[in-house]
Amino acid sequence: MDQLLFACAKTRADTSAINTLLNGKIDWDHLIDLALVNQVAPLLYLNLRDKSIPPAAKASLQAIYRYNLIHNLTLDARQKKIFRLLAEEGIDFIALKGPVWAELIYGNIALRHSSDIDFLVRENELIKTRDLLINSGWKSIESLSEEYFLEQSQHLVLTHPEIGGVEIHWNLAPFNRCRIPPEILWRDIRSENIAGFQYKMFPPEILLLHALIMFFYKSFASLKLLVDVSEIILRYEQEIDWDKFIGLIKSYNMTKAFLLCLRLRRELLKVDSPEKLLIRLPKTSFINRFLITKFPYKLIISGNKGRRYFWRLLILDSPQELFPVIGPYFIPHRDKVVAAFNLRSADEITWRHYLWYPMMVFYGSFFAKKRQ
Repeated sequence: MDQLLFACAKTRADTSAINTLLNGKIDWDHLIDLALVNQVAPLLYLNLRDKSIPPAAKASLQAIYRYNLIHNLTLDARQKKIFRLLAEEGIDFIALKGPVWAELIYGNIALRHSSDIDFLVRENELIKTRDLLINSGWKSIESLSEEYFLEQSQHLVLTHPEIGGVEIHWNLAPFNRCRIPPEILWRDIRSENIAGFQYKMFPPEILLLHALIMFFYKSFASLKLLVDVSEIILRYEQEIDWDKFIGLIKSYNMTKAFLLCLRLRRELLKVDSPEKLLIRLPKTSFINRFLITKFPYKLIISGNKGRRYFWRLLILDSPQELFPVIGPYFIPHRDKVVAAFNLRSADEITWRHYLWYPMMVFYGSFFAKKRQ
């Protein structure tokens, strides 16, 4: 059943392989549930709609596909409204993920699951952007300080009672992970006309790096994250400057994560990598090759969160990265402690919590993070 999910989780599926897998015994309710959890149900419908499958299963998949189509069209209209507002104020922005990726990378706005609106602005325009949206009816849901977000995070989250959530990014990852200098992010921006609207987008190398960062730092949380990486490679394999991209993953310690992606892409999705990429891949040690080979693929589709996090630590490029990743759980920022314990402000009482309740600080900051 897993194999059928993998065979369908792409825009260019192997019809003969799907036909063979359909001859086996399939628990359709479980398969559809698995596709929903992994956010690839629209792709499942795309590749099974012309097949002879149980009518109830086909009806369920069609309903999911139509719902996602309507949801993404609605989300697209809402994000265009925000982007027009930003343009009127002279604020530079880059569209991230969402319906834009569905149209640009998947070729169909219905095929990629999207939950909210994401875009990137320059760090010096972050507060102006936030205030503009708040004055237009959005509200901040964050209890943490502005200082915390500028120093520790990569986005602010706002919500609207009718529109939903929006994430205003100024980088692609938090400070303790893969913080990319602004001059890299804003270099070689391209303009894409999608359904009559002009979007500013990353060049293919940064687009692929962004998808890789999400796959890795979300601890392989769903099959969709792997499919994003795979589809970007398929869409841009002739355009990507592979020497430049290899330089990027080395600079930002994403080499093992990318090698793992390529292995899972080949073994699960049955998609080969372009030859001009393969000949440029950096050599890695025996231990790293062993870890990449032994990665349990079931973590991608239904793994325990703790095991996913453990494997993420194993896939780090260097032991020196361990503390920046796990350190904030044990020594959280003072504003995390304020939020976790509902303190008035980040005054000396915060440090008393560190000294008197060290484990409570850890668990409190962890659960505060889960609530956000």
